[in-house]
Amino acid sequence: MNKSKGIIAAMFFLAFFILSPFRAQAFQIEKLTDVPVSGDFVLNQTKTEVQLSAGDQAIRSVSLTNRSGADLFFTVGVEDFSASAKAEQNIDLLGAQMGLYSLKDYLKLEAMSFTLHHGERITMPISINIPQNAQPGGLYGAVTFSAKLADAGSAGSSKIQVVSRLASLFFVRVKGEVTESGELLDFNSSKAFYFGGPVAFEFNYKNTGSIYLNPYGELKITDVFGREVYTKWISPYFVMPGAVRQQKEIFERPSAWGLYQATLKLNRGYGNNIDQRSLYFFILPIPYMIGALIALIIIAWLAIRISKGFKKPKVS
Repeated sequence: MNKSKGIIAAMFFLAFFILSPFRAQAFQIEKLTDVPVSGDFVLNQTKTEVQLSAGDQAIRSVSLTNRSGADLFFTVGVEDFSASAKAEQNIDLLGAQMGLYSLKDYLKLEAMSFTLHHGERITMPISINIPQNAQPGGLYGAVTFSAKLADAGSAGSSKIQVVSRLASLFFVRVKGEVTESGELLDFNSSKAFYFGGPVAFEFNYKNTGSIYLNPYGELKITDVFGREVYTKWISPYFVMPGAVRQQKEIFERPSAWGLYQATLKLNRGYGNNIDQRSLYFFILPIPYMIGALIALIIIAWLAIRISKGFKKPKVS
């Protein structure tokens, strides 16, 4: 009788484990064909966004491919990240330090280390478990992958151990009331006159709310007659709460010289709020400038010669 109860209990436990939608899922390694040797490894998901309620669970997967041409040994970690103090940088990984909007304790990994041969890809499930008492707003964490040569440091190996690291960022939005607020601070070009090289633009967006935002928009350039000569779609990018993030765009100069207008339309990333800024710049190609300068010198020289030729002789 006790044996039957034990079998029933074991079957019940096994069925619960198999049927549970949030059970740990085994990672998978597959061999890809025709993977070129690029001397690196690449993450297929560098950013994951999830909306959950307090107490919810979810599973998302991250894939990584070895393109190094050698066997790589990976160690996997979890840490928080925050907005960088520098506008031109995206984030700062915090290591063992806990972030203001910490997620790392709610991310569970399937494996802490693994080895990939060249051309192999691993798909690893990441469990996200939000506690019941979580407050509405954003939680931010990163799953990091550090790689080194699989045989580096082993007995008899002369290879130098070099560690490379990539991070897959997780943005979890806990449902509830939050403050969405941000604005385009400026839109500038490095100079007003361009004699050579591409035209560089930069703009800064400030997130003044309590949740991360994904602004996006369009950069359009027109000539002096209002004709469109260039349009660039600005894909959504994240800006952490309380942070200023700088973006840069490069415009390869048109062949024609003249006056141009650049207009930036940036959606703030919430509602349908759009900020618009414009600026003017001149394209003055060096060959034209040199030709114009030579022409002016020749004209000035001729004018001087002609004026001397018309001078009246002195009367003695």
